[in-house]
Amino acid sequence: MDQFLRELQSAGDSLVVVDFYARWCGACRSLYPKLCKLAVLNPEVVFLKVEFDDNKDLCRSMGVKVLPFFHMYKGKAGKVAGFSASVTKVHRLRDALEEHGGVGHETGGREVEQRETAGSPVGGRSC
Repeated sequence: MDQFLRELQSAGDSLVVVDFYARWCGACRSLYPKLCKLAVLNPEVVFLKVEFDDNKDLCRSMGVKVLPFFHMYKGKAGKVAGFSASVTKVHRLRDALEEHGGVGHETGGREVEQRETAGSPVGGRSC
C-alpha cells in the first residue's frame, strides 16, 4: 500500500492509470497488448500495474472484484474513474483516457513510462 501511495504522489498532476490484473487471468493477458499500445500513444500518462494475488488486501480495499479492472487518478482530484474493461470493451479505457487527459496521438517512438507497483508484469513482459 505504501509503495502504491508513493507512486500516485510522485505522479503529481499527471493522469495515472492503475491496471489491476492477475497472472492467471486470460482476459488480462488478452488485453495486455492493447494496454501497451495505449501507453505508447499516451506518453504523458503514468501506467501502474498491481498484481491481484500478490496484493489481495489492497485490491479488496479498493473495490476490485473483477479482473481486469482499472482506476484512474489525477492529482488533487484523486480517483476520477474506476471500471472493468476486457479486450472487447477496450473502448472504455480509450474513452476514459480521452476524458481525463490522455491524448492518444502517435508519439514518434518516444519511450513509454510504465512502472510496476506491488507486482510484476503479466508473463514477465513489459511494453
